[in-house]
Amino acid sequence: VELATKLVLDFCGGTPSEMEVAGYAGHKPMVVSFPLSEVKRLTGIEVPREETLGILTRLGFEPQGSDDVFKVRVPSWRPDIDGKADLVEEVMRIHGVDNILAQPLTSHDAVNGKILTTLQVRTRAAKRALAVRGMMEAVTWSFIPAKHAELFGGGQTALKLANPIAADMSDMRPSLLPGLIAAAQRNADRGIGDVALFEVSGTYEGDAPEQQRRVAAGVRRGTAKLDGSGRSWAGNAGPVGVFDAKADAIAALEACGAPVDRLQIEPGGPAWYHPGRSGTIKLGPKTVLGT
Repeated sequence: VELATKLVLDFCGGTPSEMEVAGYAGHKPMVVSFPLSEVKRLTGIEVPREETLGILTRLGFEPQGSDDVFKVRVPSWRPDIDGKADLVEEVMRIHGVDNILAQPLTSHDAVNGKILTTLQVRTRAAKRALAVRGMMEAVTWSFIPAKHAELFGGGQTALKLANPIAADMSDMRPSLLPGLIAAAQRNADRGIGDVALFEVSGTYEGDAPEQQRRVAAGVRRGTAKLDGSGRSWAGNAGPVGVFDAKADAIAALEACGAPVDRLQIEPGGPAWYHPGRSGTIKLGPKTVLGT
């Protein structure tokens, strides 16, 4: 204000009047009640009394008092200070956060009973088993084109979306294979022809809750075998075959608790499989576990 008044007098002349203040007088300082024991309570370490007060003073705070609880006046340029925890932070910022010793969290008794459902346990087991066999997990859309749904046993009116997000995502998937095959093809279009993908997710046979199933499916393309793929100085990998697919299916079923020594494999499968290159895994004459 004094400088502005001087400039006005130098360039314009005149006589200044006495200064008057109207309205809000200015900042009202905040005073925080700060027990020195708060530092140890929050940080677990003992900072000497003189050091604590010295740090606050050098930072512009004004601690007043003689007991263990001080009234600390907060400087006007520190509107971020709101309580005693903020003052502890200021002290530790200068004293050294690296001096705070690591303390393990309090251990509680284990939760009694099961945490995961049987479906969740089997889902995790199937994913781990297929990943161990060198396959990459894919997460594909639950919506597929109508023509793809019809090819894989879907296309029913109950599985068509009332308001699809895209024209080629109009039907709920009856199988995981359309999405996995499309993902493998997109990789091949970008020069990655040897891929092994799997997914464990839901398929839909109708609009009732019991008509939604959790299944595992996988696709191997090119030379994506368990023991390596592509070309190598030690010999090129051979193309994937039926025994690779069979081993994947057996591994997933075994991880989920199926008695693999009692499984039967019969030729054939759903209509969308090749009639001479497909097989069905059964447990007994009626229980179908995989294709």
